[in-house]
Amino acid sequence: MPRYTYICTKCEKVFEARHSMREKLEKCSFIDCDGDVKKKPAIFSKRKTKDKKVGQEVKSFIEETKNEVKREKKKLKNQEYKP
Repeated sequence: MPRYTYICTKCEKVFEARHSMREKLEKCSFIDCDGDVKKKPAIFSKRKTKDKKVGQEVKSFIEETKNEVKREKKKLKNQEYKP
């Protein structure tokens, strides 16, 4: 799923959310806020890939994603669920 960066119009906090392209996030996810959010425009830098080949950029993205999944699994494993 794609990752989007949002900014809250009320508390002005910046946060990321993952959801499908069809979904729309409308309210801030921080506790005690519930303000409206706006999607921040994506900024791409050509300098980042200038020194690397495209294949290397893809490999580094895959490794970052794998590490992120491992961290999330570890975090979820330590959580206690109450029915």
